[in-house]
Amino acid sequence: MPYAPSLILAALLCASGPALAQQPGSALALATPAAATMAPTLAVGGQRLQLNGAGTRQLGAQPQYVLGLYLSHPASTTEQALDNPQAKQLRWVALRSFSASEWQAQLAQAVRTSLSNEDMANAMPVLFQFGTLVPLGQGLAAGDVVQIDWTADAHTVVSINGERFGEPIEGQARFNALARIWLGARPADAQLKQALLGAAV
Repeated sequence: MPYAPSLILAALLCASGPALAQQPGSALALATPAAATMAPTLAVGGQRLQLNGAGTRQLGAQPQYVLGLYLSHPASTTEQALDNPQAKQLRWVALRSFSASEWQAQLAQAVRTSLSNEDMANAMPVLFQFGTLVPLGQGLAAGDVVQIDWTADAHTVVSINGERFGEPIEGQARFNALARIWLGARPADAQLKQALLGAAV
């Protein structure tokens, strides 16, 4: 069953409540202390991955999260990172606490800014998992870790603090579409995209 991208975004926006005010953001390079806390290697589905790049997302003067990209082989472009069937991971680490509404509002803003209609439709199953990752009335604490894995058995798996959330999702287009929030043609933060692809910013 096809899903209208406008309905997908509307569902996220309704879940999020009032949208966060859009603020200019900036990413700090891998050499910053927060980003340097990412492990240099990790395993996904039994495959050893290496940190390709990482950066810290800020809104105004407030650090929001660290994001790391783990790949089986180094990549300096989005195509090199995504257009292969090898395991990979996006690792998101909170640098402050987030309420459920803040989490959902930031996700909705990123989707609206960064994804095409096609990517939004492809990412729909993962987006809805993300939108409900933080239960109403709860939130994320500083230091909480959200993992988005593309595994060797061709599934996207979302985990929070090491525990799987929801069911595995088939189709690499799902993972790739979600990853384009940060790695696509209209990334949420252009400097963060550069940092994930191994460039100093």
